Amino acid sequence: AVKDVMAQTNMLANTVACCEAVRSSGAKVFHTPIILKADGSDNPNKGLGILSGCYKDQLFAEGTWNAKICEAMTPKPGDVTVTGKKGLDAFPGSDLEKLLKEHGMETVALCGLLTNCCVESTMRTAYEKGFNVVTLT
Repeated sequence: AVKDVMAQTNMLANTVACCEAVRSSGAKVFHTPIILKADGSDNPNKGLGILSGCYKDQLFAEGTWNAKICEAMTPKPGDVTVTGKKGLDAFPGSDLEKLLKEHGMETVALCGLLTNCCVESTMRTAYEKGFNVVTLT
């Protein structure tokens, strides 16, 4: 189902173009990959909901192809890659907030694979932490 929606909305090409526009403007692109241990020991909810499916199907398992950033989205010089994302929200347990502050970010524009999942979770926390938030759909 996700693959069909991605094709229908031209999601990947649009995201690549968005990142290029961001870089051209002098702003920063932050990548927030989710990487989980195959045994589920770092999965915050391996028994329920979306993250249980990730555990069951070994999605985003450390050291596998599906834990890597896809080729089209490979970080470019000047991009920032966040580490420690283990759940839907990119803030808990990761270095995202520290990196945003280190780079002087006050406003974040969010986009990604599933707007109603990881992007929305991260958007809400960013707002609660005092960032100005724009969500791209």
